[in-house]
Amino acid sequence: MIFKALNKLKRTVRFSIRLTVVAVFVLATSITAIIATSLQYYFSEKMALESNLLHFNMTTQSVADYLSRINEKSENTLNMMVKNTSLVGNNFSDKTELRNVLSEIMELNPLFYAFSMGYSNGDFYEIINLESGKIVRERLNTVDNDRWVVIHIKTEKGQRVEHRYYFDADFNLRKQTNKPTFFDPREQTWFKQANSEQVNKTKPYLFSHLQTSGQTYSIKTKGKDHVLALGVMVDNISNYLLTQQQQLGMHSSARLFIYNREGEIVASNQKDKVDKNKSLKQLTLSEQQQKVIAQYPTITVSNETNWAPMDFSVSGTPNGYSIEYINAIVQLLGIKINYVNGLSWQELLNLFKNNQIDVLHPVVNTTTNNTLGMLSTPMVNLPLSIVNQQNNPPITHIQQLAGKSVAVGEGWSIVKTLQAQFPEINLVEVPNTKTLLTHVANGDTYAGIDSKAVLQYIQQQFFIEGIQYNPLDEDSAALFSNDYHLLFHNQDAQLKALFDYAATQLPMQFKQQLSDKWLNTNPEKKSKVVGTVPDEQLITLLDDDSNFSKLQLVNIDGKEQYVFIKPLSDYLALASTGYLAIMVSKEDVLSSTREKIKLSIIITVACLIMMLPVSWFFASPIVGPIKTLVGENNKIKNRQFKQVSTLKSHIKEINTLASSMVEMSKSIQQHEESQKALMASFVELIAQAIDDKSPYTAGHCERVPELGIKLAKAASESELPAFQTFKFKSDEEIEEFSLAAWLHDCGKITTPEHIVDKGTKLEVIYNRIHEVRTRFEVLWRDAELDYYKSLQQTPKNQSELAKQLAAKHQQLLDDFAFIAQCNIGGEKITAASLERLTLLSNVTWVRHFDDKLGLSPVEMYRYAQTSDTLPATEKLLSDKPWHLIPHDKPIEYDERLGIKIAPCKYKYNLGELYNLTVSRGTLTKEDRFKINEHMISTIRMLDTLPFPKELERVPRYASTHHETLIGTGYPRKLNADDLSIPERVLVLADIFEALTAADRPYKKAKTLSESMSILAKMVADHHVDKAVFELFLSSGIYLDYAKRYLSAEQIDEVDISQYLS
Repeated sequence: MIFKALNKLKRTVRFSIRLTVVAVFVLATSITAIIATSLQYYFSEKMALESNLLHFNMTTQSVADYLSRINEKSENTLNMMVKNTSLVGNNFSDKTELRNVLSEIMELNPLFYAFSMGYSNGDFYEIINLESGKIVRERLNTVDNDRWVVIHIKTEKGQRVEHRYYFDADFNLRKQTNKPTFFDPREQTWFKQANSEQVNKTKPYLFSHLQTSGQTYSIKTKGKDHVLALGVMVDNISNYLLTQQQQLGMHSSARLFIYNREGEIVASNQKDKVDKNKSLKQLTLSEQQQKVIAQYPTITVSNETNWAPMDFSVSGTPNGYSIEYINAIVQLLGIKINYVNGLSWQELLNLFKNNQIDVLHPVVNTTTNNTLGMLSTPMVNLPLSIVNQQNNPPITHIQQLAGKSVAVGEGWSIVKTLQAQFPEINLVEVPNTKTLLTHVANGDTYAGIDSKAVLQYIQQQFFIEGIQYNPLDEDSAALFSNDYHLLFHNQDAQLKALFDYAATQLPMQFKQQLSDKWLNTNPEKKSKVVGTVPDEQLITLLDDDSNFSKLQLVNIDGKEQYVFIKPLSDYLALASTGYLAIMVSKEDVLSSTREKIKLSIIITVACLIMMLPVSWFFASPIVGPIKTLVGENNKIKNRQFKQVSTLKSHIKEINTLASSMVEMSKSIQQHEESQKALMASFVELIAQAIDDKSPYTAGHCERVPELGIKLAKAASESELPAFQTFKFKSDEEIEEFSLAAWLHDCGKITTPEHIVDKGTKLEVIYNRIHEVRTRFEVLWRDAELDYYKSLQQTPKNQSELAKQLAAKHQQLLDDFAFIAQCNIGGEKITAASLERLTLLSNVTWVRHFDDKLGLSPVEMYRYAQTSDTLPATEKLLSDKPWHLIPHDKPIEYDERLGIKIAPCKYKYNLGELYNLTVSRGTLTKEDRFKINEHMISTIRMLDTLPFPKELERVPRYASTHHETLIGTGYPRKLNADDLSIPERVLVLADIFEALTAADRPYKKAKTLSESMSILAKMVADHHVDKAVFELFLSSGIYLDYAKRYLSAEQIDEVDISQYLS
């Protein structure tokens, strides 16, 4: 279908030569520009990728060097300091020397956040570098002049007291604060993990005094079990990644991750902050409630490291449902909180038991938890779910786990319930939910139990596949509490009451948004995972070292991204190897290249547009001559051959084309003239054949054109009103009319000769009057036989019988003479003659011979329907069945031809009486139709010929000379509105020639006066156009014609004045 449409378009659409030349120029230029731009784009893209690859390698090296420097400096510093036992080996009350040494070290290493000393008796000494980061000053509420903060915690009078000192650069004290505290360095991870052999580094956790994430390097002094520690903020690493991104000119959307093989993010240039909810406004509290809050200027809240999505940390930063829930409550109450993380659940629980944590969360309602303190109103309901491998049968009841190994969280409250209610289950305690899912997915345990929301989030976070979820049956679910609470100390009942009150004030919309964000409660949108890389491909690419240090195009979240991955040195405690990933969208990587290409295209298009007028002008040497040649071609088309001229051009092909066009014009002219001569010869040949066909119409086809052409030219030259709209505009129009006049009777070639030449009524191929005469001869003989028979019987009556015989003979002579006279035809047959013919037809004679002998097969076919016995009595004049000759085939006319003449029932009627009783002339109605049919044949013959445009009216002119002005003519029954001047001229020419012709077998030639009288009557009857008739008379054409073709006897005086208006 498309190809057909294109082919049709190709055949119909045409363009000018100038447009073609310009289009070719534009096309060639465009193709060149496209190729050049494509090459430019290809190499620019390649250069952009190589440039980015270079930048990414530089970034990786810089980050690795940065981390390596931190590690080396931290480790070297601690290793050096721990050897100075005079400073760190003893817990002197005066820490001035230690302070000065540590501050000097941090002056040289501004990335060091703080030096800490944890003593075996629980004392703690820390000096904080306020220049290690902007957040340090903000969180510690310092002033611009402050340079150092020193924290010294020790036991005084049985109570732990924190002394905080704010110094300037010269250690001039600006401010000192004292407050009780439960902080014990011996409970900290960095203290517990420290040893005297090598420096230890913790996982990222939340610095208690700063409430920002960091890592601590630590080493134990030999023999004293004191621990020297050095803190470095993780934010510094993230800020360094951000700085590298800016310095190397990376796109603002570039994402940089330092992560481990499990996909956990250690640092990133993306800042994931837990901002305050702007829709939450601080509550208006009562005086009593405000007094309660005054008792708790800061509360300490637990934060687990890995129980997403409820309570977990990302690089030490608290995250999760319960974290945002608590933040919203304290925002409503206006309370300040500090989170404690980096510890296991058991360690956090111990801190709560030792009153070092004010709020522990999230916990379920169990007997054990109720003995520890008071539970808040439920903050969320998390039903438990059983997970197992997808290829295992679904679990519909917990009893199906009997004898199976089932993974559960270490130290979780459901462990005791499961052990008590289902002792046949083999419980395997694992440190976290990720390990639980991994065990199940790998087949290490048959199943696992945890909250469904937690399981789903962790599965999505670490891209764990191949597991299915099974809800607990009702009986089993009733054994466990699914509501999660905040746990407060019993002495903090008023604080718990405030939290419960604030929880009731949380908008439902906020709670729903919180659930949708963390617990996958919105089926149309998955919860956003934080803390791990955004796509599993960043983990799978680590499996093949060939993927490192090069750009990989991957699809992440439906968007093409370039990813660069390179391993870092072993500096992270949470994985054996760290990796730096740089992820930039393909669009951003190539944006600058595309902008340049876009600009290049714009400039190219602008230049192309500016060149269009030039190309338009340059096309003139071709377009001008071509237009001239088009004009010469139009002359040839209009057959103005003599006006065709050549032209000179500097373009060889155009010059050759011009010369060939002149030669072609001459050739066409010669061919046309030969074709015209051939056509004229054929026309004259046809006319001659028609005339030669019958000696009685010889010359008709020659005389009518001569008369018609003279009269048509006179009409064209006439200034009379009737001819104002008719003019011969060219010789071609005259030739067109002339050709039509010559062909006006070409259809007569199909008319049978015996019809055209029918001189008597009984004539067919021969004149049948001879048959009638022979019958009279028979009747003559019969009369004589009857005489002799009667004479033999009565001789005495001879005289009387002789008289009767003579009378009979005379009667026969008279009757035959009458019939012979009727056979000749005339203007009108009388009624008496018709009656006499009818009487004579009934005269009989006896036939003794078989009339079927010697007949042709066609005649035998017509005679086959009759039978008689001999001798047979025959009528003198008979109309027999075989006289009726049917049409050879049904007569039908194409509606397009407009023929309205009705055919006769029979082709011929040869009945003797029928023919003799013809009222006028010698032709029956069948003969008349056959004669008139020559016009139909003319129409059909000429309609099939492919006349050129200049001769397109020939068929029309040639086929209307038997029409009248009132629609009584044939074959189309046209009227005056349908007939043009040339057609009306041919009507008169044909009639006048027929009236004056001396070679018609059925009538005598009319004189001029008789012919004019008849024509005048035809004008009166609206058969002939009056204006044409008057022009025929006034121009003298009738007389010129008469002098050439009429005999002297026909040329008589005509008073034309009586016919002129």
